[in-house]
Amino acid sequence: MPSRPPLARRTRSGLWESWEQVVAPDPGAVALIEAESGEMWSRARLHSAATALVAGPLAPASGQQVGFSLPNGHEWMALFLGLQALGAAAVPLDPSMTPEQQDQVATALGLRFVWREGTLHELNPSARPARSMRLGKLTSGTTGAPRMIRCTAEHLLADGRNIIASMGLRSDDRNLALIPLGHSYGLGNLVAPLLIQGSAVVTARAFVPRQAVEWIAAHEVTVLPGVPSILRLLASIPGREPFAPLRLVISAGARLPTETAAAFQQRAGLPIHNFYGSSETGGICYDRSGVLSAGGDAIGSALEGVKVSLSERGRVRVSSRAVAAGRSGTFTLPDYGRINARGDLEITGRAGRVANLGGRNLHPRDLEIRLSRLPGVTDAWVDVRSESGRDYLIAAAETTRSEAELVAEFSRHVAAWQMPRSWLVAPQLPRTSRGKLDAAALRARLQLRITRPADAPR
Repeated sequence: MPSRPPLARRTRSGLWESWEQVVAPDPGAVALIEAESGEMWSRARLHSAATALVAGPLAPASGQQVGFSLPNGHEWMALFLGLQALGAAAVPLDPSMTPEQQDQVATALGLRFVWREGTLHELNPSARPARSMRLGKLTSGTTGAPRMIRCTAEHLLADGRNIIASMGLRSDDRNLALIPLGHSYGLGNLVAPLLIQGSAVVTARAFVPRQAVEWIAAHEVTVLPGVPSILRLLASIPGREPFAPLRLVISAGARLPTETAAAFQQRAGLPIHNFYGSSETGGICYDRSGVLSAGGDAIGSALEGVKVSLSERGRVRVSSRAVAAGRSGTFTLPDYGRINARGDLEITGRAGRVANLGGRNLHPRDLEIRLSRLPGVTDAWVDVRSESGRDYLIAAAETTRSEAELVAEFSRHVAAWQMPRSWLVAPQLPRTSRGKLDAAALRARLQLRITRPADAPR
């Protein structure tokens, strides 16, 4: 095995130590496969790539906060490992942003460097060092403005251990990385299992449904962490053959429609296991049986090592060693929920702005849940807008049904004062790189509809 980089003797993090313990007993084992080319990276080769960066262009980043944006692949993983060897903090940036936007975000977050095209670019010489921080998770929540969750090595390791134990991930599993490695979901389900127990990652730079099925067979993929939009497309691929050797399919990031779960099971012969988590807490709940996606509102019970409770107001409260926000390992989410008789969590709403509609209060999330339950709706979004001091609702639905048909049916389920004023109904709604509905894009498109109605001249 390649020797340890000199700087790592003084500043290495627990993540780097964990990785070294994975490499040592079997350096020739496969760590990463790039799906498009089929190129394999052994543990020793990936280790060497990381140490080469440490001894070369990455060396000035020792102990600093570093932003970077790379597609899924060996470069991403080698850079992440190199930063851990240097005791630096890795901050994955949104790849959909331009370099200028990435620099602006990195500067606003107080990062010292941005890594781009094999070079460190210094943005802020007086930036504070990483100290115990080893990972910065970026999340925009519902505001659209990036904010950073400062994570230690123990936060990511604890999250990975909880996920491995709860999902039964094995060291010989191969995870297909269709979701970005740098998002909280990817870090917990793809990066951490590799660093903790050597579970190999098959990385994809882009998602093409037919190719994904071919990659599963060609690269012997056994675990697929996905999001509902990806799983829906995979379920639509013609054929009857199972997605062998796939054994476990996970869905997170957004509500999983019952229709998607049923269609996937019929096509692939496997159930989809719901998974619920957040950037602040890591993984929270998991449907171990895979049956909850077939109906109802439950999303699963607490992961091993995680305690889930409800605050006095009914908000979801999470306690675990993976919690990187809040106090004393406990964080209260904006989601409202209830725990049913079986111990499974059900999400019932979300804290935030409440619409005042003619003197009556209504939370948009309540309508969002009702809208998403209509037949044929794969995702839904409801928001509040204000005009001349009065609130009104806007809504978007992802469905192949016509707008007129959908709106007419929804009107039979809610009171007249609860009906959104403006609608966007389409087979596919804009999404972020995390697979979630893009709230900023939806607001912009609905605003355009408000200012230029559909029947107006264009």
